[in-house]
Amino acid sequence: MAGISSAADSHEYLAVLQGGENSIVTDTEDVIIITVHNPDPYLNITNNTSTIQSPVESLINASFPMNAVVLFSTPDTEVASMIQIENLSISDNNEYLILQVRPIDFYEGEVLTPYAQGTGTLHDFDQKSFDEARLYLEMIMTAPDNSYPPESACERCLNKCDNEAQCIGECDIYC
Repeated sequence: MAGISSAADSHEYLAVLQGGENSIVTDTEDVIIITVHNPDPYLNITNNTSTIQSPVESLINASFPMNAVVLFSTPDTEVASMIQIENLSISDNNEYLILQVRPIDFYEGEVLTPYAQGTGTLHDFDQKSFDEARLYLEMIMTAPDNSYPPESACERCLNKCDNEAQCIGECDIYC
């Protein structure tokens, strides 16, 4: 008798993404839109032992909602806020990243704890622009279910690709 086993635990990773000029606008009472211009082309993703880079486009395959800390800065000030990313989109030419977020008051996880100290509420920054933004993202990779068709982040990423050789590198973070 032979079988395959998969860990039932989720794996947590810290992903860091920097971007340029950004703006914050309240869309509805609870949803806020953050637009980050010229995000770096790669995410730096770290687990306990190593760091890899993944194309910023790989964010579209992430599981949402996703907790994050966003750090906004100008030459004179730096402010941070805890957020939950509900959805995101990236322009075709990677000129901008649009995040649909909700502010969160309390964070129970471990990955973002070092960055969550001294954060303010995102509503305080409504209608403001900053020179730079840095996102600290809590990426959680969950063990796949035993169902068909599989709905893992790895398979969603691979299914969206046209060029298998290119996809293997881009989807490594999920597989």
